[in-house]
Amino acid sequence: MKKRYTVGPVATEVLRGVDLDIRAGELVSITGASGSGKSTLMNIMGLLDRPTSGSCSVGGRGVSAMSDDELSDIRNRTIGFVFQSFRLLPRLTAWENVALPLTYRGIDGPEARARAKSMLGKVGMAERAEHRPDQLSGGQQQRVAIARALVGSPAVVLADEPTGSLDPETGEEIMRLFAQLNGEGIAVVVITHDRSVARQCTRNARLVNGVITEVVIRPGPAPETIRQQHT
Repeated sequence: MKKRYTVGPVATEVLRGVDLDIRAGELVSITGASGSGKSTLMNIMGLLDRPTSGSCSVGGRGVSAMSDDELSDIRNRTIGFVFQSFRLLPRLTAWENVALPLTYRGIDGPEARARAKSMLGKVGMAERAEHRPDQLSGGQQQRVAIARALVGSPAVVLADEPTGSLDPETGEEIMRLFAQLNGEGIAVVVITHDRSVARQCTRNARLVNGVITEVVIRPGPAPETIRQQHT
C-alpha cells in the first residue's frame, strides 16, 4: 500500500509500500520517528483516508471501492479511536461524550446513557460520569476517550500517541488499561514514538521513511486475522 500527497507541482510519497496484517486479539505498536508516516498509516487503517495505490481490507472485506457512507458505517461499528489530544467535546459530560458513537447509530436516551455509564465503570471512571472534560485530569480524560472508543464494541482500537500528553506514571496506567482490554479479546494498535510504550505490546512494527522495516513478535497465541493491508 502506498500514499502520496500532491501540492501543486510537488508530490510527496509518505507511505512507500506497506504490507501489514493486524489480527484479532493482538496488542501491536507501530513506531517511527516524526514524519515517518505513522499518523498517515493510522488514518488509512481507520478508514479516514484512502491509499493512493494498493488495497486495504477489514474483516476480509475490501474497502477501497466503498462509498464514504459505507466507510463511516464500518468505522462506527468496527473501529474505536483514541487520540493524544483526547478530542472530548467540552460542553458534554463524560457519559455524554462516551455515548456519541451510539447516537450516530440511532441509539439514544436511557439505553445510550446506561451503556455509556457501564463503559465508564469499566475504565474506572464511574464516579466521574457527570463531570465535563475541564473538571478531569489528563489521565481521566484519556480514560473517557478510551470508554468512548469501546462503547460500540469495536473489533479493533487504534490509539495515536495515547500517552504522549500524559506524565510517565499516568501513561503507564493507560498502557495497563490497554493490556487489560486486549486480554479481553480486543485488538489494540498503538501508534507511538516511545520505545518504552512499544515494549509493552506483544508485537512491534517499525516504520522508517514510509516502509515497515522490522516486525518483532513476542510470545503469544496466533490470533485470527481481522485486518489486512497489502502492496
